[in-house]
Amino acid sequence: MKEPKVKFEVKTYCCDVCNYEVLLCKKTQHQNSLYHLDILKRRHNPEEFENEENPDGETTILGKQYFQCNKCRLSILTSNWHKHILTKDNLQKIEEEPPRP
Repeated sequence: MKEPKVKFEVKTYCCDVCNYEVLLCKKTQHQNSLYHLDILKRRHNPEEFENEENPDGETTILGKQYFQCNKCRLSILTSNWHKHILTKDNLQKIEEEPPRP
């Protein structure tokens, strides 16, 4: 059996925007993902998100950042946070919540 002349090497790409590592062959797919595009949008247009409701907490799982909503008891990717706070369920829970002292 012949030995390969060149060792196969898995090449990875580290996205400096998301601080996330992906396979080099998945680089374009990652750059077109909602997660990557949302982080870019938040960096370039921070004034658009100034009045957005703040998350109750943040966690990082496998290199991706998640926001926590204690009212709904969910952890949501940062790219889906804006959609979540506009949902009917979340808005109803905000109205039902008693005011904080």
